[in-house]
Amino acid sequence: MHDNFFQLGGDSLIATQLISRVRKLFQVELPVRIVFDAPTVGAMALRLEEVLRGRPQIQSPPILPVPRDGELVLSFGQERLWGIQQLDPQNHAYNSTLSLRLTGPLKKDALVRR
Repeated sequence: MHDNFFQLGGDSLIATQLISRVRKLFQVELPVRIVFDAPTVGAMALRLEEVLRGRPQIQSPPILPVPRDGELVLSFGQERLWGIQQLDPQNHAYNSTLSLRLTGPLKKDALVRR
């Protein structure tokens, strides 16, 4: 209860997972910053009680589908990788290898279409 989350090996990614699970279990919105400010179970429980007493429980808005008939904006991660590639187009560090076995007639124009 008094052990430090980060001294036990926690990091920002695990903190995000923790907050997501707390959000789902208690139906309350909490910033990830709480894990950094209150890195023990006891301290976090006190913060959670304050939030639960002080505010009505918040429900996250639903994730809705977007139309797919036009261009879509890049996600933050995609935009970052695109920017890295623009800085050094010859760098292949972020390439992913993939092999596919295609069957049926080959439509060459489909392969070159953008």
